[in-house]
Amino acid sequence: MEKNSAACAMEWSIELEKGLRSNKPGQAIEALSQIGSRLEQWSKEPISTMAIFNIFGLIPGEDRLFANTILLRLADAFKCGDKQTRFCILKAFLLERKKRKKGKQYNGILAKKRVPNYVELLKRVKIVYDKGDSDYKSISLRLLGCWSDIASDSAEIRHMILSSLGSCNVTEVKASLFTAGCFSELSEDFAYVFLEVLINMMTSSKLSITVKRACAKAFAKLGYSLTLATRAYKTGRKLVLNSSQEEFMVEMLKSLSKLASKSVLLISEQVELLLSLITHNSALPVQTMAIHCMLFLLGGGVCRFPIKESFLSQLFHVLNNTDLSIVSQCEALRLLLKIFQYARPNLSHREMPEFVIWLSIVETATQSPILSKRLLAFQLLVYISVNDNKAVETEPGGNGSTDLLSRALLLVLDRIEQLAKSEFESCETASEMLQECHSLLSLVLHVVEEYPTIGVLALDKVRSCVESMVNVGKRDITQKSNHLINDIVGLEGEKHRPDVSRFVFCVYKFVECCTETLDDASAVTVEVHHILKLIIEFMQKSYFSNGDMCTIQLILLHSRVMWSYLAYNNWEICNADNLAISHEDYWIEHERLTCEFINKMIAGQDKWDAYKAGKCAARQGAWFAAAFTFRELFNNVQSDACQHWLKSLALFTQSESTIMLPCLQNEGQRLVNWSKIDKIWATGSGVLSKSIEEDPCHVVLWDYHKSYNKAYDDVCSAIDILAAAATTDHTFIFQRWFLNLRAKVLQIVVDILKLINSSASNVENTGNVEWVEGCTNIRFGEPTLDAHSLTPISFRLKRLAQELDLMATSFMDMDLRSYRTCSRLALNCSLLAFSTGFVLYSPDLCSHANTMYWGFGDSRKCSQSMLVQDLVKRLWHVDGEMSTILTQVLTIVEVPTSHFPVSPTMPLYKIGSSEKETLDVCKFALSGFLSMLEEAKGIKDGGGRYKESRTRLQLLSNVLQRWMNMSFQVPKYFFQVRSCVGAELFVFNANTVNPNRISVLPGFHLSLNLCLQLKHVPPGRVAKIYCILASKPSYRTSEHGGESKGKMWQGFQSCDTNDVIDLNEKLWMYVIEGANQSSKKMKKACGGDELVWSCASFVLNERGQGFSTCLLDISAFPVGSYKIKWHSCCIDSKDSCWSLIPLNMGPVFSLGCIYHRFIKIHTHVSQC
Repeated sequence: MEKNSAACAMEWSIELEKGLRSNKPGQAIEALSQIGSRLEQWSKEPISTMAIFNIFGLIPGEDRLFANTILLRLADAFKCGDKQTRFCILKAFLLERKKRKKGKQYNGILAKKRVPNYVELLKRVKIVYDKGDSDYKSISLRLLGCWSDIASDSAEIRHMILSSLGSCNVTEVKASLFTAGCFSELSEDFAYVFLEVLINMMTSSKLSITVKRACAKAFAKLGYSLTLATRAYKTGRKLVLNSSQEEFMVEMLKSLSKLASKSVLLISEQVELLLSLITHNSALPVQTMAIHCMLFLLGGGVCRFPIKESFLSQLFHVLNNTDLSIVSQCEALRLLLKIFQYARPNLSHREMPEFVIWLSIVETATQSPILSKRLLAFQLLVYISVNDNKAVETEPGGNGSTDLLSRALLLVLDRIEQLAKSEFESCETASEMLQECHSLLSLVLHVVEEYPTIGVLALDKVRSCVESMVNVGKRDITQKSNHLINDIVGLEGEKHRPDVSRFVFCVYKFVECCTETLDDASAVTVEVHHILKLIIEFMQKSYFSNGDMCTIQLILLHSRVMWSYLAYNNWEICNADNLAISHEDYWIEHERLTCEFINKMIAGQDKWDAYKAGKCAARQGAWFAAAFTFRELFNNVQSDACQHWLKSLALFTQSESTIMLPCLQNEGQRLVNWSKIDKIWATGSGVLSKSIEEDPCHVVLWDYHKSYNKAYDDVCSAIDILAAAATTDHTFIFQRWFLNLRAKVLQIVVDILKLINSSASNVENTGNVEWVEGCTNIRFGEPTLDAHSLTPISFRLKRLAQELDLMATSFMDMDLRSYRTCSRLALNCSLLAFSTGFVLYSPDLCSHANTMYWGFGDSRKCSQSMLVQDLVKRLWHVDGEMSTILTQVLTIVEVPTSHFPVSPTMPLYKIGSSEKETLDVCKFALSGFLSMLEEAKGIKDGGGRYKESRTRLQLLSNVLQRWMNMSFQVPKYFFQVRSCVGAELFVFNANTVNPNRISVLPGFHLSLNLCLQLKHVPPGRVAKIYCILASKPSYRTSEHGGESKGKMWQGFQSCDTNDVIDLNEKLWMYVIEGANQSSKKMKKACGGDELVWSCASFVLNERGQGFSTCLLDISAFPVGSYKIKWHSCCIDSKDSCWSLIPLNMGPVFSLGCIYHRFIKIHTHVSQC
């Protein structure tokens, strides 16, 4: 556990004293430089509490004592030191002031309430001022400005500063202006006096322009109140209008803009002033600063900015002012860009008379030879079109025509095509062209995200660009020597590629992103797929390097996923496009092509690109290609960690390809043989070597039950391999957790298949043959499903969905697409929980008969209403119609007694092909359940009951079959092998006799001091943090209450996840209901094995360290030792809630005789 500044105060004070007294040259300066950063750190930390004092063994007030000692020692050194020493001390406090939070709420180390001997500090500085020359006076004044919180109320210091404003020395006057500005931020009465002095100084003809500029800069400090800011602004505006000095006006415009930003009314006046200076032929520096100040004012929000037609017209005409510098023209473009980018489209600009002129001006700017201006003009053109189109859509009767938007987009695409056909004359030109291409393609992608229907136009235009670029590349290649041609194909690393190849690669990446965007927006049509098919065919024949091959392969995989969904739902449309092949054949063909691409990479000795291709294959569910890749790469790494990682990937991808085998026919078996999957199995865990070697072709006859069983074994083996590679920096926590959840899913599917198999085979042959997933040629007798077996399965699936939610919110650095993948997997589990839970539901049973109890001695229950609520919560933002139907089902099943719990997870707002696949199975399961309810209403005789049982069994098997056929994709974050973001908790006994030993007498509460330390979290990312600690009698352990630091967590521990889920729910409710409600902070055990828990909140310092206290009511616990489990969460700067991985285990506390012995021993030692 790191010490905070209060704990280090004594050590810092001693080191400073030694450094200042040292006779070694430079030692004093080094000590002063070191203390500056320490003071900065100390100022950012909150005031120490009793918990901090107890944890670090400090006496209350000890930190303040040493802080004042350090400040007084610095003041003495300032009084007695030489010029260099005084300058270093000033530099240290200037650094502290620069980093502090500005305003009246300053609570740092120099706050007046934390410096009781501030008068002594001021005396020492005043001595230097009184006896020193102008340089020493300047240094003293600036130091007083840094100490404004303790010096601003001193009448003597105020008089000294105001007197210095009349000095003949420019340096002294500038220093006094700085200090007076610092005082004005804290004292309104002083600020009014300072304002009058500033007016007299700036209207004086005797002052130099340098001093007047310093006065203008100080004007920005007069914003203590709105009244003062208004008065200062009015006065300053008059000074600007009456002045002819350019330098003074430029500085004054900056200060006036800062004052104006405090009021909407002042902003309007300032914008009028700035526009008048731009349009009335003011000096170029003044016009440049006016445009810059407009950008500053716009940074406060477009809603505060007066946007009128005349204002926009004047800004557009600024672009035609050739006298302005390119920098000013670009700033004008940025200003217009922000307006059209963020302003609400209340009115279509098409009705404005000058709208056509505006477009003409911007289109002319797109032809500028200056790259920065050209790119900004293209962006502005696109955003004008987007904004205008949105305005048309909001108008009554607006049809949202995209004509203007299509025109702007075509201009951008034409420019890209022009770049594609151009020659790369020099490296500098090529670099600019690549930059422009990347920026323009990003702009096109933004338009496609806003209006996916334009995606067809963009892709078709890009297709022709690809042809043009490759033709240019071929022409260049033919002019090179043979050895250069060989280098082009085998290049490693993007920065060494030929320019044409990098250009093509940039376009390929756009196609990939555009494809994902269209898929997310459900805008994939047969026409889109046809264009993609042409692009892919062309790419396959004209790649330049292995990196391109990796991107081509990814586009290929996206195309396969989207076409699979199209073919499944629109078979006639796909046949009309001459794609008359089955879904399985198309999938197999894509797997084969992917394997061919990866094989070429490996043959070209480009292992890194092959690894990236394997990652892409796993992310898109091409498991045969992924298994082939990682198996081939396994023997090409040197380190043990990499070998463990690749071996686990090979086993994991092998398990997923095993699951897919029952879906394959003879064509698929040829793919298996070609991709050497049989070799993977033969040299993997060895479980399947026997069957594969005897008759590899009969592998396709394996049923789902055996495939899932084998897959479960492989995943468990992969988990064991990663466990052996666990590191102290928690590198593989996400991977192990994800694989563990996957193993649980596979195990549950195996259990369901066993139940269906046993239920369908319950009676002898009756002559009715039906297909049940997981079995072949099974004949139905009287099917009976075991309620006591299905009930825990439903509960396990529901808990799995909750655990997937927890995993998705436990990694702050996870990308959004990976989060969506985890959320979709959670939805899949919730769907299967609903299906297994409702297959036995009967409306004519009493309510308690429809309540499912979870066994193994646990009193928790899982009702059908809980399953419905969980599914509705996940579908609410995805499919409103289905959620409404499920809500109606909830009223049929059981009237809900409470509101839906608020979920800490973020909903899935985008629906791609994979999400649609899940929703289709949801609709199928829900419609089957509703039909089952209707049929059950009229069944009364035994024959009807028999038929109903068969229907229920068939429904479950059909849902399970569709559920198993859904594509499984691994999140991108799975391949982010890095240190884990998490937290460490250090727990100490609040009993100060021995805070490191957690013991308490029976019948008492346990009072604890807490220190929570974030790990691997970027500074400023976390705004608030909360923690829950819990224990119960069943947590009893043989360990004694030992050191509070606990044991380090060596990775994922599956046995703790059920408790963590419950703790996470309690902590989340504590956060959303308000941490100030003390009744929610502690729960008492009233008997049995009820959980005792307490919540705490933390205020973090800059190093991610926080302190707090909590109280656990363990008065009902019997004598013994017990574990404390803990969980934490945080609110980030964007108000999103994240769980934090616990990086160390909770402590153990003891009740009873252990504590008595300790008291006796301690008393005896004290007497000795």
